[in-house]
Amino acid sequence: MLLTPSTSAEMAERIAAGMVKAIEKPFHISDYELMVSISIGIALYPPHGSEGRDMMFNADVAMYHTKNNGRNGFSVYRPDMNPMGKSQVQLKNELWRALYHNELRLFYQPKNDAGSGQIIGYEALVRWQHPVRGLLSPDKFLPVAEKSGMIIQVGEWVLNEACRQLAIWHAQGNTELSVSVNLSALQFEQEMLAQVVLNALTTNNVPPEKMILEITETTAMRSPKETIRILNILKEHGIQVSIDDFGTGYSSLLYLQSIPASELKIDRAFVREINNNHTDTRLLAMIIELAKNMNLNIVAEGVETEEQQRQLTELGCNILQGFYFSRPVPPEQLVLPEVMAKPHAQVKLDLVPDTGSRKISA
Repeated sequence: MLLTPSTSAEMAERIAAGMVKAIEKPFHISDYELMVSISIGIALYPPHGSEGRDMMFNADVAMYHTKNNGRNGFSVYRPDMNPMGKSQVQLKNELWRALYHNELRLFYQPKNDAGSGQIIGYEALVRWQHPVRGLLSPDKFLPVAEKSGMIIQVGEWVLNEACRQLAIWHAQGNTELSVSVNLSALQFEQEMLAQVVLNALTTNNVPPEKMILEITETTAMRSPKETIRILNILKEHGIQVSIDDFGTGYSSLLYLQSIPASELKIDRAFVREINNNHTDTRLLAMIIELAKNMNLNIVAEGVETEEQQRQLTELGCNILQGFYFSRPVPPEQLVLPEVMAKPHAQVKLDLVPDTGSRKISA
């Protein structure tokens, strides 16, 4: 929001306070009551900058100061504000540049069939090839993307790039491979989610059933009725959904049974405890049995040892994923499944002397 030059600091603060008060009231959409918070940063001309670029930067710093101090309020920029706010603003601006200059990368971790060991698909995991800081893991930039709302643009890039790569694998003959993509809570709540996913699939000519969207258990349970509605829309288009990090949230089993998912990913915390000889695996066995009864594929992530691989297979997991098989790597470093050669006719010529004729057998 841009106020006229004659607006005083006190007036700017009164306007901001009025906006906070107006937006904190709950509002209703259909049967849902929604609460929205607002974080405002204020920068004044000329004390906080003589150019628009500086003003925007300092207003951003003040806004992040508000976010980091509980949200739902406003802050006027001060030079002594938390440097973390400044670094977040800088990172956000650099992330915009990263999208424009194609600095994001997808790494892929294989998902292996527990019985045969065959690779059946890959999970796409985003990285940032920063021109100065090197390769950044998602924990270094996704929180800023989520806070700033840029996670929508980042998520859309991931969907398109994952589909593009999957199309390459399919063209090479690996048509059975699928790709899994993580969705943030903000992405999942997008009204146009199904259309965004379908656009990525259609553009790259990828079958919808080969796309698996992963949402965390916590995201799925934030609004179970809305989750079911969204997942039914995706299911109608043939898109698969996986409930990720299962076991860390507070799911109602009644709701879980009604969620139209195709896959359940057991949280790595359960897998990690398998190395402990004193760990009771009955809870894990119960989760796996529940998923089987719901006709879900059961994925165990975070598999790092042969013992974990053995026990999880014995407990009934369909699919295993983790460092035991492979770390996430760029596509050019992947070892793809061997493509079975298609059978073809063999022609044998038997030369028959004396008659000059030839017999052909296939």
